[in-house]
Amino acid sequence: RRNTSMLLFVAVQPSSVQPSTFAAGICAARHSPRGGSSHRASSVRCQVNSDSRATEEYFDYLLGRTKIEASENQPSVVVGGGRIGSMLLDFGSRRGFDDVLVRRGDAIPADHPGPVYLCVHAHQLDEVIKGCPEQKKDDLVFVSDGQLEPLFQRHGLYGPTQASLWLAQMRLGGKPVDGATAEAPDGLTAVHGKWAGAVAMRMGTGGLLCRELMQRDARRC
Repeated sequence: RRNTSMLLFVAVQPSSVQPSTFAAGICAARHSPRGGSSHRASSVRCQVNSDSRATEEYFDYLLGRTKIEASENQPSVVVGGGRIGSMLLDFGSRRGFDDVLVRRGDAIPADHPGPVYLCVHAHQLDEVIKGCPEQKKDDLVFVSDGQLEPLFQRHGLYGPTQASLWLAQMRLGGKPVDGATAEAPDGLTAVHGKWAGAVAMRMGTGGLLCRELMQRDARRC
């Protein structure tokens, strides 16, 4: 009979060491009795589950090696005309933007310079990404809930713009209600990535709070 012990580990370098070797994962140690004695032979298997690039970029930012480029609200592509898609289109029209609405089966324009808001259900994202022109994949803005990391890995997407929306909208075209509370007066909606500034500005047009975060900080929310 074999017994398995699980150990969660996180390894972080001191400041004098390159942060690229940051790792987090799970070790499984298997113990096998040998000949009925109290001595046991152990084998350890480790699995690394964390992408070190977010931490490396954060270190680079703190040390002044990289600068975060600000983005501004501008004419955009909105995929999906449901409650969230219609809301973002409305916010764009208030600023006089000629946004492009892409419905199911329509092609995402390859020559559009702005962000592409994916306002579809999580189970539809695979199909949308597969049909997205390669040059526009860096402009995708994900607003779907759920764990999207496996999706990003399947399509080779690293650090895409991702928004976590905390608001209520009871019907299509209805007025959205911000998710701010007494405990979180700055609101709970947050965004990180290339188009974070554009998302925050568009949400602000509708009177909704939105915090801009770095990817490392967004993972803690």
